[in-house]
Amino acid sequence: MLWWTTQQLRSEDSKVRERAARKLGDSQNPRAVESLVAALADHDLNVRRTAMEGLCKTTDARADELLLVALQDTDTEVQQAAAEVLERRNPDWRESEVVRRAVPTFILALKYEQSYPHMGKAAAKALEMIGSAAVEQLLAALTNENLGARRTLDQIDPNWAKSEAARRAVPDLLVALAATDWRVRKRAADALGKIGDSQAVEPLVAAITDTIEEVRTQSAEALGEIGDPRAVEPLRQALAAVPDLRWTAAKALGKISDARAVETLIIALKDGNPDVQKAAAESLGRIDPDWRNSEAGKRAALITALADEHEDAQASAAEALVKMGRPAMEQLLAALRNSSESGRNAAAAALDRIDLQWRKSDAAAQAKLAFMGDLCGGNWNIPENATNALGLIDPAWGKSASATQAVPAIIAELKHPQPPVRWGAANVLGDIGDLRAVEPLLAALDDEHPEVRTKVAKALGKIRDARAVEPLIKAARKTQDDDECHAQLAAAEALCMMGNARGFQALLAGLKDKRGFARAAAANALGKIGDARAVEPLVGALEDDNHEVRVAAAEALCMIGDVRGVESLRATLDDKRADVRKTAADALGRIGNARIVKLLVEALDRDIS
Repeated sequence: MLWWTTQQLRSEDSKVRERAARKLGDSQNPRAVESLVAALADHDLNVRRTAMEGLCKTTDARADELLLVALQDTDTEVQQAAAEVLERRNPDWRESEVVRRAVPTFILALKYEQSYPHMGKAAAKALEMIGSAAVEQLLAALTNENLGARRTLDQIDPNWAKSEAARRAVPDLLVALAATDWRVRKRAADALGKIGDSQAVEPLVAAITDTIEEVRTQSAEALGEIGDPRAVEPLRQALAAVPDLRWTAAKALGKISDARAVETLIIALKDGNPDVQKAAAESLGRIDPDWRNSEAGKRAALITALADEHEDAQASAAEALVKMGRPAMEQLLAALRNSSESGRNAAAAALDRIDLQWRKSDAAAQAKLAFMGDLCGGNWNIPENATNALGLIDPAWGKSASATQAVPAIIAELKHPQPPVRWGAANVLGDIGDLRAVEPLLAALDDEHPEVRTKVAKALGKIRDARAVEPLIKAARKTQDDDECHAQLAAAEALCMMGNARGFQALLAGLKDKRGFARAAAANALGKIGDARAVEPLVGALEDDNHEVRVAAAEALCMIGDVRGVESLRATLDDKRADVRKTAADALGRIGNARIVKLLVEALDRDIS
């Protein structure tokens, strides 16, 4: 009889299925329980309700186990029905032993949600229905490879981190910070930050040096959430020297709100990354709304003045910083990364006046480490500014072990989707001069972006490897649109740096280009290579119709420093353009002799009158 009633649950007629469910429920036969649980998935509402009523009547302990299986069904209506029956059978079902035993199975299903998303979603929903009774076991899952546990915790209770279960989980989470799987380490750091237990501070400080960026970032963020002052110094160092931690460290220092962070945050206002600048500004405002009037703030204003285009302002700022002495060194070292050449040189000069041995100081070593980290910056000016700064600290930095180790990563950026990153990488590779970069740079000579090709050609010129000669000759001969001009001239300049005569001839031809900017670029390149054979052609360029060409020619003659250019530069002191006259005067001043001084005095008198 039971068998026939069970078969009727498969009828196409919903009324038949409903009667069968009622009979099975009224029978209270333990063998009917499994069929009634299956009937919870019936598409007819009346059949499901009748099955639920029958399950509520049964005293068979197996019903709870089967209902918990249904609680993990991928159909949310079946889940709701199972939960309702469990509630009616026992209002405290969530705290029962059968549920405690079932929770690990649900948590295990979360682990495979990427492969079986419907199963993972159903398990998460089931755990959400179970609620706080699942929290402790979910916390334990944070210490293994279960990716869905953390998200499910938030769904169950947004305040789970303040629970007693969370406190009890801290020792296991601290152990998980050393797990082999980086994802486990990351989740452990995240959980420890949310829980906020101070015993996690030192392990998290150690974790900000993890080999995986995601773990380092999460650990720094966790330190900010805990807010313990012991984290200030490690976070300051991270902000100063670890590129991928700067934004997170700046935010974390603001949350801790310790005055010791002000100086480092002020320096971060000049970071090449706008997001880091914003985070530093927000944290400064949180720590001290009046930070601009602090001693560190006053030093920052003077550092900004170092890059002022007016020499008097620059000199006054340098003098004030020198008087401040060693407290100004940290910001002066950061200023070596300034995009303004005069600002960088002024900072280096101020450091020399404070301490002639500053390049050997611990502060310089830390700054050098930070600049090395910028060699793979995501924005072209970050690595360029870093190489400029490194050159001021250590002219031989490109031969260091750190630079050598960075080469493969920088080479990889030659294929970055963003052109500015590619040309920034080319520029750095040229400064390092590692021969491993030659073949990748030669391939990049065909880059679709002209600025990348320009930087690549210049880099090859700096490295001076014979393999680059023929490709550079080919690049120097290209005659395409205006954008191609700079890449052509850069190739010619590179050939000159390598001692190839064809490059010099290509630059001389560039002085006769029909485009004014091309002639100016050629003049500039001739000045950089410093070949005395270029003097007469450059003298001729001082009479060019384009004032930018005349300025470039005067600057080039200055760089070459040959006295044969003096007479023509003297004549240029009467040029109708002030910028041309100024450049000519600067050039004469640098060439320098008694006769030139007299010429400059006369020119000054004419300008004043």
